[in-house]
Amino acid sequence: MENKTAYASEVCAPIMIENGSREVCLCVHGFCGSPGFYIQYENMIRNAGYDLCAPLLSGHGTKPDDL
Repeated sequence: MENKTAYASEVCAPIMIENGSREVCLCVHGFCGSPGFYIQYENMIRNAGYDLCAPLLSGHGTKPDDL
């Protein structure tokens, strides 16, 4: 399935890294933030053996009218 969402920037795209773990590190950004904040932690989380899920909260990362 193709994602047709037009993100304001590529760092706004949700992150889902499956490492085969049964445990997931859920990273939720703050107001005016985006999943891109957690890119710097990807390797650390993966190396610790966790999957990573950083969703884009509704109304963020697309256009101002969505907020």
